[in-house]
Order: sequence, then structure tokens, then C-alpha cells
Amino acid sequence: SGAVSGGTDTSILGIIARSTPISKAVLLTLILMSVGSWAIILYKLWVFRRSEQQSNSFLDVFRRSSKFSEVQAVCRSLTESQLVGLFQSGYAELKAQLRQTSPDDEGNPRGGAGRPTLKSLAAVDRALMRASVVEVNKLESRITFLATTASIAPFVGLFGTVIGIMMSFQMIGETGS
Repeated sequence: SGAVSGGTDTSILGIIARSTPISKAVLLTLILMSVGSWAIILYKLWVFRRSEQQSNSFLDVFRRSSKFSEVQAVCRSLTESQLVGLFQSGYAELKAQLRQTSPDDEGNPRGGAGRPTLKSLAAVDRALMRASVVEVNKLESRITFLATTASIAPFVGLFGTVIGIMMSFQMIGETGS
């Protein structure tokens, strides 16, 4: 409950109730921007924490494993880790290159029993770069709202302050004191 002095309610709710539609719109805009920002911040904290835990689990499996196929089998349960996306992209490119038969293997009666070789290390590098861009974009989603809010909110607040000062001067002019 607010203090009542001379019939004027000076509580926050009383001040808001007596404010102009412009002031209410400015306040509502700032409140919505604040709620949206906090929601994104809390969501991102949750996503980053979960990603870190799953990335640590992935690294443990990756370091212990002797075959990429074993690591691939674990990837389905660690979908929040960005390392999984990178690994899967690189692994898919490696498998695609190793499946291609070279002209030397076609004449081999044992059906490619020779040692498999990579056709293009640059292609693997490009696949990993594409995957890293995808993973960074996933991490950066919704960050533009935070950046926009951080740059716009001070101006919205300043606009509200200027409107409030102008209205104060107008009221002083009307009352003469």
C-alpha cells in the first residue's frame, strides 16, 4: 500500500495509474524487453550448461574409443553437444571418401582389400568448417534480440524520461508553481 499525502497516491501503482498512455506504452515496452531478455538469458544458461556436460561426455567417449563407429553410436544420446555435430560431419565425409573405389581397387580380385586412403583432406576440412558454422549459429540463436534490446532500451528509457520532464514542466506552467 502506498502513502497518501494530500489526496495524491504516491505509490508506484498510483503513479502508473495516473500516467499518460505514452508513459504506459514506454513502461510496457521496457517491461516486455526485460522479460524477453531474462527469458533468453536463462534459456541460454541452461543450453550452455547442458552443452558443456554433453561435450565432456562426448570427449570422454572419444578419447576412450578406438573406433569412430563406437563414437558414432554414442552421438545419438548427446545431441546438445556441438562437438557431436562436428564429429558427425567429419565422420560422414570420411566414410563417403573411403567408400569411393579408386581405379586401382577395381582390378583387385579381393574387392578392395588394399589400404583405404583419403581422396581429399581439403574436403574433410570444408565439411568441418561448414559444421562449425552451423554449430556456432545454433549457439548464437536469439542473441540478436539481446543485442538489440541492449542498444534500444536506454533510448526508450530516455524517451520516457524526456516525456515525463516535459509533462512536469507543463503541469508547473498550468499551476504556476
